[in-house]
Amino acid sequence: MAHNKIVTLDFETGPVTALSIISENLVLAGICGNLHVYDITKQKLIHIEYDLLNKQKIHGIKKDERERKDKSSIQVMIHGGKGLQILSVNETKGQFTGLSKLNSYEEFNDWIWDVIWLESSTIAMVTAHNVILLFDWSAQSILHQSFSSNFKDFLMSIRYSAHFIGTEWNNLILAAGTVFNQIVLWSPTGQADSQGHQKVIHRLEGHQGVIFSINYRKEYQLLATASDDRSIRLWKFKFETKPETASDWMSMSSAPLHTLYGHSARVWSAYLLHDSIISVGEDSTCCVWNYDGEVLNRFKGHKGKSIWSIDCTDDIIVTGGGDNSIRLWKINNTVSTDNNQQLVLSVPDDIKNSKEDIPRSVVLKNYDTAIIMTNSGSLCQYDINKKVWKLIYHNASFKSYSLLVTSPDKKLTAAGNIEGDILIVLNDEYICKRYFNGKVYGMIWIDSVHLLTTGPAGQILLLEVQQNDTNSEVAIRMNIKGEYILPPCKQRWVSAGLIVSDDLSDVVLVCGDRGGTVHHYRQSRSKTPIQSFPKIHGKAGVTSIIYRDSKILTAGRDGQYRIWLLDTDKIQLLNSHKVLKNLEWIDRLVLTGNNQLHVYGFHSTNFVIWSEVDNQLLLEIKCGGGHRSWDCKVNSDDNARFLYIKNGDVILHNTSLLSNQVVLKPALHGREVCDVKYIESININGDLYHLIVTTSEDTDIIISQLKVPKAKSSELWPLQTLQGHLSSVRTVTLNNLPSTSDRRQYLLFTGGGRAQIEIWKLTVCRNTDSSSMVCFNVEHEHLSSCFLGNLENKKGFKPWKKKHVNPDPETRILCLTSFCGMDIDQAYPASVHFVTAACSDGFVRLFCFNAETKTMELMEQSDFHNNCVLKTHHFIHKSPKGSQIFLLSGATEGVVAFWNVTKLCLDILNLYRSNCDTLNCNQNEVKNSKCDLISSDSETDDSCSSTTSKNLCFPTKIKHIQVKNENISEADVKDWQPCFKLKCHQSGINSLDTYKIDKNKYVIASGGDDNCLSVSMVSLDNTDNTGSFTLVKSGQNINTHSAQITDDTGSFTLVKSGQNINTHSAQITDNTGSFTLVKSGQNINTHSAQITGIRILSEDKIVTVSVDQRLNLWQLNDSLSSKDIQIDYLDCRFINISDIANLDIRLESSGRRLYYSVCGVGLAFGEIVIPSTELTL
Repeated sequence: MAHNKIVTLDFETGPVTALSIISENLVLAGICGNLHVYDITKQKLIHIEYDLLNKQKIHGIKKDERERKDKSSIQVMIHGGKGLQILSVNETKGQFTGLSKLNSYEEFNDWIWDVIWLESSTIAMVTAHNVILLFDWSAQSILHQSFSSNFKDFLMSIRYSAHFIGTEWNNLILAAGTVFNQIVLWSPTGQADSQGHQKVIHRLEGHQGVIFSINYRKEYQLLATASDDRSIRLWKFKFETKPETASDWMSMSSAPLHTLYGHSARVWSAYLLHDSIISVGEDSTCCVWNYDGEVLNRFKGHKGKSIWSIDCTDDIIVTGGGDNSIRLWKINNTVSTDNNQQLVLSVPDDIKNSKEDIPRSVVLKNYDTAIIMTNSGSLCQYDINKKVWKLIYHNASFKSYSLLVTSPDKKLTAAGNIEGDILIVLNDEYICKRYFNGKVYGMIWIDSVHLLTTGPAGQILLLEVQQNDTNSEVAIRMNIKGEYILPPCKQRWVSAGLIVSDDLSDVVLVCGDRGGTVHHYRQSRSKTPIQSFPKIHGKAGVTSIIYRDSKILTAGRDGQYRIWLLDTDKIQLLNSHKVLKNLEWIDRLVLTGNNQLHVYGFHSTNFVIWSEVDNQLLLEIKCGGGHRSWDCKVNSDDNARFLYIKNGDVILHNTSLLSNQVVLKPALHGREVCDVKYIESININGDLYHLIVTTSEDTDIIISQLKVPKAKSSELWPLQTLQGHLSSVRTVTLNNLPSTSDRRQYLLFTGGGRAQIEIWKLTVCRNTDSSSMVCFNVEHEHLSSCFLGNLENKKGFKPWKKKHVNPDPETRILCLTSFCGMDIDQAYPASVHFVTAACSDGFVRLFCFNAETKTMELMEQSDFHNNCVLKTHHFIHKSPKGSQIFLLSGATEGVVAFWNVTKLCLDILNLYRSNCDTLNCNQNEVKNSKCDLISSDSETDDSCSSTTSKNLCFPTKIKHIQVKNENISEADVKDWQPCFKLKCHQSGINSLDTYKIDKNKYVIASGGDDNCLSVSMVSLDNTDNTGSFTLVKSGQNINTHSAQITDDTGSFTLVKSGQNINTHSAQITDNTGSFTLVKSGQNINTHSAQITGIRILSEDKIVTVSVDQRLNLWQLNDSLSSKDIQIDYLDCRFINISDIANLDIRLESSGRRLYYSVCGVGLAFGEIVIPSTELTL
C-alpha cells in the first residue's frame, strides 16, 4: 500500500569503506551507502549523494582511466555488496558542478569484489564465488560468464580479494586471493577444461593467512599482496614474451622478491606507486616503503582500529578509517623520521678550560644559535649556520653545576650556580648577582621579563629583568618583584610557572614543583600558596604551564596535561587529557602561531612532538630517552632543531615536522558508539543545529555538533572530547542545571566498564562568530569519579595514591538514568541529583550526587533480579497529593521491576533543604528512610578540603564506593524490593520506556533479545504513597521486523510467531499491594534481531530500532471493547549502521518536529513526521 514516508533520514556517518581521487581537486568517499564529494583545495565536504546502492554499503569506487573526449565529466563505477551504479562526475573549470546517473541501479546474484573498465560501454566484474562477468552497462545485459576450474565446489570458492590485470577482455587476467592463503591467476579467455571452465594459469604461495588485498604494477611486473599474517609480499613476474594476450601468461614464472613486516596488526591493503609502496592496516597506520623493503614513514592520525580504505597517486595518499575520518597525506613533502641530519658539536679547545672539560648544559637561544655551558664554567655560543664558536662568559663559580635557560623573546640567557648567583646575558653584555645563600635549584622564564628562581629551603624569587637602551651605561637591570615560599617536599624547587595576572597590586602566580604539585599564589595575601594540589602530576614533577584561551594548562611526567580555570580567587581543575599511549614524559607544551597545541616529550627512547589538533606524530627522533639538558626549536617553515647532551657530546638534529596532513573529515570515535543523547537544538535562519553527546568502546565521550541545513548536505563536527574512563563507556544520561538564556549548563553521568561512573559539567554558549561553521561554544569540567568495589585497608594514607585504587574489574555499568531534585519540585535544591545504575553483577543501585560538594553516595542497592541488569528507567508521577518517583529495571530473565523510591529521595531532599551539610548529618533520620549510606572509609575525598591543611586540595575527585560490606548481612542487601513486576520477555530486556496517558495510567514498552516488542498499560493506585499498580492491558509484538524487507515501504514476511502463556500471573501479591491482570495480547510482526532501542512518542505511537538495521514506527490501537492492545505497522526506515546499540528522541522546543538519533558502528539522524497535535513527548 502506497503511503507518505513518516520517517526521514537526514545524515549518516560511519567507517569510510571506499575512496577514490578522481581529479586534482576532488575525492569521492563511500560512507555507509552514501557517496561524499570532498574538495581538496577547500578542504571541505561539498556534496552527498544518498543511498546509491539500495541500502548496501559502498565498498569500491573505480574511476574510468581511459581517454575521453568530454573533459568536463569523469565516469566512475560505484559498487558494494551486490549492487552497481555508474555515475558521471561533472566539473566546470575544475570546480564540481554535480553528479548524474548514467544507468539504472543494477543488482547481481553475488557480492562484487572488483570491477574494471573495458572497451566501449563494457565492464568486467568478479564476484565472491569466482565468477567473471562481462557486462554492458549501457544495454544492462550480461554478455559473458567465466568460471575457474579450480573452484568447482561452491563452498570452497569464496575469496577474500581480487584484482584485475589488463584493460581489454582478450588480455584480462584475474589475481584472486583465497581463504587457503593462495593467490590464483586465471583468465576468462584462457584455456578451458572439458567442462568449459577456465584453467588456472599460476599460483603464488607463501602467506600464512588469508589474502586481503592484491595490487599489480605493470611497468615493474610486480605484484603486491597484503595478508592476515601482518605481512606484505612482493612477487616478481618474468615473461618469455611481452604479455599482450592471456596465452602469453601461460609461460610466466614468478619469484618472491620481499616480505615486508612493519604493521603491528593485519594488513588490509597495499598499493604500488612509481617510487614507493603504500600500505594500511588494522593498526590504523599508513606505511610508506621503498622498493628495498624499508619503511620511509609511518603516518599515524586515525583513532581506534583500522584504516579501511585508501587511494593514492604518486604525490598524495587519502585514507579513510574506522573513526569516520578522511585524511590526506602529501608524499613528496614528507621527511623520514629515521633519516634526519645528526651533527656532533665539539667545543673548541681554545674555549674549553681544559681538554677534559665537557658540556654541562645546553639550550637553543633561537633556531640558529646554541648556548652551551661547560663543566669548567665557560658559557659559549655556536652559530649553527656559520659554524662559528664564541666565548661569552667565564666564571669558575659556575663549574660542575649550572642551570641554563633562555627567554621566550630569544634575547636573554640566564644561568644559575651552586653558590646562589644569577647570571643574565644580553648579546655581549651581562650582569651577575647573588640572590641566595646556597644552590640555585630552579630557574624558569615566565615571560620575556620575569624570571622565577628557587633557592634553598623553598625560597622563591620572582625577578623582573629590564633591558635598557643601548645608550645607557647599564644594559641590564634586575629587580625582585615578589618573594614566595614553596611548601616542603622531597624535591623542593619550582619546575614550571606562569603569571596569570600581572597587576602590580596583586600578582597571580601558578607554578609547579619537582614533586608534582601545582601551587597557586596571590602576592597580596601571603608568601605561601593559597591553594596546593598535591602530586596532581604524579611524583616525577610538573614540567610546563601555559595560558591558552583563558585557561591554564599544566603538564607533567605522568603523561597528561590538565586544564584549569582561574575563578575569582581560586583555580579549579576542569579536566585532564592523555596525549598518546605510553607517552608518560611530557616535558613541554608549546602554542603555535595559529594557537594549536604541540606537546613535546619523550616516548620510549625517542623525542617526539605531537599535534593535539591533528592527532598526529609530527616528529620522532631516536635519542635514547629523556635527557636532563635539551632544547628544541621550530621555525616558521616547520623545520626543527633538537639539541641535547649524551655521553658528554652535544648532539644536534636537523629535521622537519611531518606537517603534511590535511583532515578532510574529522574523526569521531575509534570504535563502536554505545550511546547517544541530544543535549540541545537551535534553528538559525532555517538551518538546524543539534548538540549531541556520544559514548564509545574507545573510552571517549565526544560532544559534537550536527548541522542540518535547509539546502546543502549535513555535517558533523566533534567539538570536545571527554577523557577519564578506563574501559568502554556504555551509557550516558544528563540533567539540566540552573542556566541563563545565553549560558546553559548540564550535568552528565557516564558509566561503563571497571564499575566506573564519571560526572561532568557542560557549559554551552552561542558562538557569536558568524563566519564560523560551529554554532556552539562548549566547555566541560570533570566533577567526580566513582568506582564500585571493595576497599583494602590502606596504611600510611597518601592522597595522590588514591587514583591508583583498583576498581571491581568484573562489574560493568550498562545503563544509567538520572533526575534532579528540582524535577520533583522546584522548591528542592538544584544541586541534588539521583542516579540509578543497571549493573552486570545483578544489582540495581541508586546513588545521590551533590553538585556543590561533588560527592556521590550509594543510597540503596538490590540483587532482586539475580541476573545481569541491562536497562533502567525512571518516571516521576505528579498529582495534587504530591510527586512519586518510580524506577524501572530490566534484566536478562525478561522481568521488568518497578521500584518506588519516593520516600528515599524525598527524605534526602528534605535534609538538604533543611541546610544539612552532608548526607551523614543525621544518620538516624536517614536510616529510618531505609537509606543506609555505605561510605568508602573514614578518609575524606573532598576536592575542596583537607584534614591536614586548609590550603591543600585533592582535585583528582575520585570516589571509591564500597558496595560489598562485611558488616551488612545478605538479608539487609536484599531488603530493598520492587513494588511491582512484569514478565515481558523470554530473555534479556535491552530497552525500556514509559508514557503517561491519563492522570493515573501509564504505557510501559520494552524490547528484548527475543525480538519482541511488549506493551503494557498499568494504573497507579494513588490512594496512598505506596505506589500500587493495576495492570489494565498489555500487548506484545513478537515480530516487530521481518527477516526480509523487500522495499523501502517496509513490506514483511512472517518468519515466526508464538506466545508466552505465562506472561503475567492472574494476581501478584507483594509487600506493597495486589495487582490484577486484566488483559493480554500479542501481534505476530517482529524484528528479525534483538530490539536495542525503544521510545513512546505519543499515546498511540512507538518507535523501535534493532540490530537488523531497521527503525520501525508502530501504531497502538486500543479500545474499551478490545481484549488487548493491538500493535500495527506504520513505517520503516533502513539505517545503514551495523550493530545498532541505542536510540534517542528529541522533541523540538516548539513541539512541532521530532528528531531521532541512532548509534552503533556509526551514527544516523533523521526526523519523524507526526502531526504536532499528537506530540507531547
